[in-house]
Amino acid sequence: MDVLFDPPQSEWERILRSLGRAVLYTVAAFIVIVAAALLYDRAVNRSAAPSAFGYSALVVATGSMSGSIEIGDLVIVQKTGDYRVGDVITFLPAGSDVTTTHRIIRTEGNLYYTKGDANASEDTAPVTRGQIVGEVVAVVPGIGLFFEWLKTPDGLLFAGITVALAVAFVFVLRM
Repeated sequence: MDVLFDPPQSEWERILRSLGRAVLYTVAAFIVIVAAALLYDRAVNRSAAPSAFGYSALVVATGSMSGSIEIGDLVIVQKTGDYRVGDVITFLPAGSDVTTTHRIIRTEGNLYYTKGDANASEDTAPVTRGQIVGEVVAVVPGIGLFFEWLKTPDGLLFAGITVALAVAFVFVLRM
C-alpha cells in the first residue's frame, strides 16, 4: 500500500504558502464584496450604472467616441460633482435607461452640452447634473467585449467552471 508522504517544508516554504493563501483569500474577498455592492446597487436602487465605492464600470456599445474610446472598451466612471468643458462624462439621457458617454463641449449655468468625439454635431438635449453618472477616469481597451461575452450562455458556463475550479484549487491547497 502506497502512502502519500509530504516532506517537511522549510520555514520559507511555509511562509510563502501562508502568504499566497492570504493574498488569494484577500483577492477573493474583495471580488465578493465588489460583486455584492454592484448587485445591491442594481437591485435596490434600480441603477442603470451600478457602482461600488463610488466607481462604475460600463461597456461602450457605440462608436460615437471613436478615436478616444472604442466599441467594446470598458470605461471606469467616478462621480466627482465637478465637471468641466473637455471632461468625458457618462450620463443617462432624459427618458432613457441606457447610458451615454460623451465629452462636455460647453456649459451654461447648470446645463452641460455634450458631443461624441466622432459625431458631427452636439447632442440635441443638454445634460443636467442629476443625469450625470460620473466622469470617465480610466478606459480599458477591448476588455468590455469579454464582459459582454460573459453574459451569454457560453460565457456563463465558462464563469461557472472557472469558479468551480478556483474553489477546488483552494481545497487542494488546504490539503
